[in-house]
Amino acid sequence: MIQKLSIPLQGADIYCDFESDIGPAAEYPRFEYSMKDVKRAGEIIAGELARNDETAPQIRDAFHIANNWRDAHAYPMRSLRYSLMWFMRHHNLEGVTVARLKRMQAIRRKLRRIPHNLSQLQDLGGCRAILPSIADVRSLVALLRDRSRHHQRAEDDYIARPKPDGYRSHHLMFLYRGRGPAAVHDDRRIEVQIRTRLQHSWATAVESVSWRGPKGKPGKRRLAQALPTYVA
Repeated sequence: MIQKLSIPLQGADIYCDFESDIGPAAEYPRFEYSMKDVKRAGEIIAGELARNDETAPQIRDAFHIANNWRDAHAYPMRSLRYSLMWFMRHHNLEGVTVARLKRMQAIRRKLRRIPHNLSQLQDLGGCRAILPSIADVRSLVALLRDRSRHHQRAEDDYIARPKPDGYRSHHLMFLYRGRGPAAVHDDRRIEVQIRTRLQHSWATAVESVSWRGPKGKPGKRRLAQALPTYVA
C-alpha cells in the first residue's frame, strides 16, 4: 500500500515519497569504491577465474566490489518500482510490477558477451510492469517519458521492432535522481521493462527453455519464425 503521495502532476516536477514503503535510503547498501575499482573487478569476474593461492585474494576482492556495486542499485530500483505503481494507480492502469537485482552469474555471462565494463551495464537493477493491453503499455511509457523526475538516458521499443527471437517489450533506461539523503544513490542505471501479459508469457517461455547450441540458437530462431502476429 502506497501511503505518502502528493497528487499534482506537473511535468518533471512530479514528486512521489515512497520512504514509508521502502525504508530510508541510509538503510540500503551504498557504493564504497571507485569506478576504476568497478571496471577492474568486472574484468576479473568476466575471466576464467583460475583460482590458486596467489589469485584467490584478488578474485575474492573482485567479487566483493562487484557485489557492492550491484547492491548499491537496490534503493534506486525499488524507488523506480514504486514510481511505476504510483503511475499505474493514479491512471487506472491494472497490472503487476516486479523488481530484481541481476544475479552475479548473469552479470558474468553478459560481461563476456558484450564490449562493456561492469559500470556500464544498464540492467543491474531492473523493474518490470506487466499490463493487459498494448494501449496500457503505451500509456505507461508516455507517463514515464513525460513525468518521471529521473533522467531517461535511452529507450528500446522491442514491440515496434521485435528481437530476432520474437521478444517484445518496451525498455526505458533511467539514471536515478534522488532528493535529500537519497541523492547519494544518484546516477545509478535502472532499466524499466513494460510489456503485455501475452508478451511476458512469450518472453518467459523462450527464456525458460535451453535453446543455445554450440553454433548459435537455431531452435530459438525456428520458434521466432512460428510466432503468431497476435503476440504483438
